[in-house]
This record gives sequence, C-alpha cells and structure tokens, in this order.
Amino acid sequence: MGDEVHVKCEPDSLTFNGPYDKRQQSTVTVMNDGKKRVAIKIRTSDNGLFKVNMVYAFMDAGASKQLQVRCQPFQFDPNKNYNHRVAVVYTFADESATSPQEIWKTAKEIKEVMMKVIFKAEEAAPPAEAAAPAAPPAEGAPPAAPPAEGAPPAAPPAEGGAAPAAPPAEGAPPAAPPAEGAPPAEGAPPAAPPAEGAPPAAPPAEGGAPPPAEGGAPPAQPPPEGGDAAKPPDQPPPA
Repeated sequence: MGDEVHVKCEPDSLTFNGPYDKRQQSTVTVMNDGKKRVAIKIRTSDNGLFKVNMVYAFMDAGASKQLQVRCQPFQFDPNKNYNHRVAVVYTFADESATSPQEIWKTAKEIKEVMMKVIFKAEEAAPPAEAAAPAAPPAEGAPPAAPPAEGAPPAAPPAEGGAAPAAPPAEGAPPAAPPAEGAPPAEGAPPAAPPAEGAPPAAPPAEGGAPPPAEGGAPPAQPPPEGGDAAKPPDQPPPA
C-alpha cells in the first residue's frame, strides 16, 4: 500500500494515573495522512478493562477522528508489570464499500498502529509543612504601657519563701499581736527581749483589763454616751 494508505495516532501512548478507583479517560487523535480511503478497527489487550467510543469506522484521505479510551476501575498493584496495548488496525477501503465490518472479511493488506498503556502509581502525599512562626505585631501597634508614675515597683519574692507582707495603709491601726501561745508566723523575726532590769510585764486578768497598781488612782470611768469626759476627783494638797 506504500504511503498511499497510512494512519498515525497522537499521542503514541496512553497514560492513566492512580488512584484507580474511578473511571478514567484518555483521548487519541487518529489521522489518515495517506492518499486513499481506509477502514479502521480498534483492538485492546483487555476489552473488559478498556472501553472505546468506536470500534469500526471509515476514514477518507486527510480526515481525522477522536478515539476515546476509557479505563475502568480496577485493583492496581504497583509491584505488577502491566503490559496493555491499544491498537488501531487499518486497511484500504474502496469507495464503493459501505460497511467497515464487512471489509475485514476480505482484507488482504493490514497495518496497525500500536499504542502502549502506561499506569502511573498514585503520588505520595507531601509531608506536612512545619508550623509557621508566630506573626509579628501589626505595624504601628503601640508598645505595652509603662507603670504609672510614682507607683512602687513590684517587690521581689523573698529568697526561698513567700513574698513579704505589704505595709499597712497610712492611718490604719496596727495589726493585732498574735494570741498568747500562738507560734510565730513562718519566716517572721523573733520578738525582741525586754530591756535589762525592766520588771516583767504583768499578765492580763482573765477576760478583762489588768488591775490598777497598788495605791494608785482608780481607773478612769468611760464618759457617758454623748457627754463630756468625766473629770478626775479632787486630790488633797500635799502635806
């Protein structure tokens, strides 16, 4: 048949990509670049795996057709060597021929264009990107406010212990002394000893104020509610 009868396909191979759990389609352009009319038929290495949009057809000189090859879902084995092919078989067709199927019963010179099927394994997912660093403060954001003028600095905690107690507010009464027999607070300094030669302090009477010293004046009476303070009694002149 020489170059008078010639067919070519572009691309010259079919590629499918994993995963193969869904149907995929690849398109091939079949061109009659010869000088005579031809009849074509499509063959595949597995008619159950591959489906085509045409099986038989006529093609005039210079004509082209789109061949669509669909790959059905299947269990892909990346370790298996697949050897699948799709072929476009063609032969000369007289102008009087009307059925492309009938021509093959008497065809004498047959050619074919063989296209290899390539299965590509599913690409592995890229590793997750490292966590992005914290975003810098927005441009023009004000810095943190300094402490108010005259405010005392924060006292550092005592070494190895709790922070010292804050001083009482101005004019507030002093804190009550600890009850007799109560242990001193943890970390508090011991009480100062009495001055040398000073008499010991008299213990307070149970439930009341200490008694007056012997020969001394009686204790002052509290003023009546809402009145003036009571005057002390007249004392006799000294002898």
